[in-house]
Amino acid sequence: MKVTKIEDHRKNKLMKNLDSEIKKNIDSKNYDEVIRLLDNETNMSPYHCTVKATCIQLSENTKYTLEDVERLLLKAIEIDGKYLQPYIELGYFYHSVLENEDKAEYFFSIAKKILRDYLVEILIGDFQVRNETGTEKNIIDLLNAFKDSVFDDKDFSHIVKLAKAFS
Repeated sequence: MKVTKIEDHRKNKLMKNLDSEIKKNIDSKNYDEVIRLLDNETNMSPYHCTVKATCIQLSENTKYTLEDVERLLLKAIEIDGKYLQPYIELGYFYHSVLENEDKAEYFFSIAKKILRDYLVEILIGDFQVRNETGTEKNIIDLLNAFKDSVFDDKDFSHIVKLAKAFS
């Protein structure tokens, strides 16, 4: 049993080191190095699959293809169907790269559903805490406050401008 905990600790430490290296290289736009680091990973997480797919698209000189990008993003979803980012990436990938609007809409709609599910969980948890602490008695007031806090005026006006530009 102790061996397993030690092995888990080592794996977690190695993963944190890898993630730190990935972040450092992404920040310096060294996408080829991120790809190289992840090429050595045998058991990638959904996050790593998504990051590698994104870096492949941003890399100037890679041996990988667009099919590899798609495969990695679909693998991320296969590993964890509730991980939001690969759905968003696939939506943009199908829209901007492959110009397949039906698939883009499909993946964006799944992303919206996952996000909606997360928001419902957040709202329920937040209401329970506020109800138990006595800081909020009225769920309608909480819902209105949440609605107003999701997007500030700047975010919302930006979204409206984008919507108008596309309509």
